[in-house]
Amino acid sequence: MSNKIYFKILLIFFVPAFGMLYYSGIYVSSKYNTLTSMTNIKGGIQYIQTTEDLLTTLQKERGLSAGFIGSMGTKFSKELILQRKDTDKSYLNFKKFVLSMELKSIKHQSNIKLIQQKYSDITLLRKNIDSADIRYSDSFNNYTTINTTIIDSISYLISLENSSEISKHLLSLINIIKAKEYAGQERAVLSNYFNTKSFCSKFMSEYYITLKTIQDTNIDEFLLKADIKEFDIFQTILTQAILNDVKYYRDQVSIEYIKTNIDIDPLDWWKTSSVKVDAIGTIANSLMTNILKNVKDIGLSSKQSLIFSLLFWIIGFVSLVFTLYYLNKLVKKEQSNFDKLISQKHIYNILSQTNELIIHDYKQDELFNEICDICTHESSLSLAFIGMLDDEQNINIVASSGKAQKYLSTLSLTANPKNKQRSLGLAGKSIFEDRNIIIDDIIGDGSSLFFEVAKDYDLHSAAAYPIRKFNKVVGVVILYANDINFFEKDIVVLFDKMSNDISFALEKLYHEQMRELKAQELIYRAQHDTLTSLANRLLFNERLNYSIMTKSRTDVKGAVIFIDLDDFKPVNDNYGHHIGDLLLIKVAKILLDCVRKEDTVARIGGDEFVVLTDHLSNETAIDHHENILKISNKIRERIEQTHILEEKEINISASMGVVLFPEEFKDTTEIIKAADEAMYDSKKSGKNKVIFYN
Repeated sequence: MSNKIYFKILLIFFVPAFGMLYYSGIYVSSKYNTLTSMTNIKGGIQYIQTTEDLLTTLQKERGLSAGFIGSMGTKFSKELILQRKDTDKSYLNFKKFVLSMELKSIKHQSNIKLIQQKYSDITLLRKNIDSADIRYSDSFNNYTTINTTIIDSISYLISLENSSEISKHLLSLINIIKAKEYAGQERAVLSNYFNTKSFCSKFMSEYYITLKTIQDTNIDEFLLKADIKEFDIFQTILTQAILNDVKYYRDQVSIEYIKTNIDIDPLDWWKTSSVKVDAIGTIANSLMTNILKNVKDIGLSSKQSLIFSLLFWIIGFVSLVFTLYYLNKLVKKEQSNFDKLISQKHIYNILSQTNELIIHDYKQDELFNEICDICTHESSLSLAFIGMLDDEQNINIVASSGKAQKYLSTLSLTANPKNKQRSLGLAGKSIFEDRNIIIDDIIGDGSSLFFEVAKDYDLHSAAAYPIRKFNKVVGVVILYANDINFFEKDIVVLFDKMSNDISFALEKLYHEQMRELKAQELIYRAQHDTLTSLANRLLFNERLNYSIMTKSRTDVKGAVIFIDLDDFKPVNDNYGHHIGDLLLIKVAKILLDCVRKEDTVARIGGDEFVVLTDHLSNETAIDHHENILKISNKIRERIEQTHILEEKEINISASMGVVLFPEEFKDTTEIIKAADEAMYDSKKSGKNKVIFYN
């Protein structure tokens, strides 16, 4: 009791101090993060400046190459040679800079390697351009590909920056860089166009429209985001006069036909468009200068704040450390017991909610997702996922919840130790050995696939529980906790109970699925003929009755065709009922082939079939008669052919009676009876005929 009182006194006394220490620590961390962020931004801007210089030279080289190819080597030759030297110089500066950079992001490293690879392709491309052994579109695409790669690397670098103070300016900058690239593409495309007086392909004409739109869209997006200072820079540098000059040349371009009367010197277009491209580049440089100035100001302010707040934090920390030491000794044991009880209480809560889920009629995927969500709502569990085995012993993650789901999606798991293409991991080992597996310390143990990212996602201990279905392991539940040694004996038992509950749920779902399938099968059998799988008399009558009701409200007509096989009995007598059954199955297939999918074909007796041809158009009675006669004769002719059944030639015909409705008849009985009478008239008149009821 005295310890508890002492603890309360200390707690009340030091709550304000702890609060000050906590919030000052947050402030220190915030300022440190700001300084780090500003340093990263500064390096990023330097990278953008270097790549922007390379981008500019490549854009010029692309445009000059377009003019060179379009003029068949008669123009832009000297300019192209000089520009290539400038491009190579920019690329060497780029290589030196990236070698000095600290590339922490694997994605950024990949972008740099891709740029270097694409530049190697450019050196090969130049030889083909000089020898005129290349199409203009191929040259354009090669230059555009490396420029797109450079812009992607800039965009990715900007996406890493999450400082709200700077991010808006960086996003404005990327809009300007993209606008400049598409302006450069326009310069190249029209340089070739004014040389050849047409686009080299339909694709290039369509692409020209697209690149103009994207260029203008990026400028519009920049203006929407820009502050007053950025807006003034834009209007001062990219004047309306420049835009009007470019518009003049744009107006000379025809997308739909070749303008044979174009008389524009490509060099004039080159100079005009270059003014616009250079102006956009000047805007980009001005933006970068402003961003660097903002970064410097923010960094200086943050550095001063960091020094003062850090001193304050250190003083507060030293004053508390001794008291905390004694306080920790007093409450450590009791706190440990309390945490254990709380954890067990939460696990009981998870079990209770899991059992409630099993009672409800959830599908398997829904059930698994709900269970994972419930588990990670417990503050001690960082990640939960469920993997199910497929036929090849691969483990497919069907549900997950928690911090490391993105990393989880990169894993390829198996329960087969011989499969070298996938990882066995904790999940595979638990399934393969059919036992619970506990890892008390992921970082210390080192065997988990999450070992490298354990600190990032706060994963410190793990447990795997096999899921069984009818005593066979079919999957696994994996749980990760943010505490070392979280899965003590009592907690392991509770989660083992949860895995058993999941197994019970799978078996319950299986039985429910089997029950539904049997119910569906019974309904199908009640409505279909067992031999031919056609609709039976009951289902046919239902559909005919529905058709009669709908016809009474519209002018749409319907028809019933009654079909009876002629001399079917001799087939059974001479060849056996087995051949007779095969013949009935084949006739059923013929009927289905001769009518539409929406029509109904039924077998209502031994060799008696009926067809409901529904939803006929509201044509004249004569047209109805001719259409049904055409369908009926098609059926009759198909049945009349020789049928080969188990190497036996069977010849048979069909007598058919037809009734159109709903003109005289009001119910299904009258219609079927009339069709039957018409069929018997066909029999009496010599068989193998189609007779309409009259």
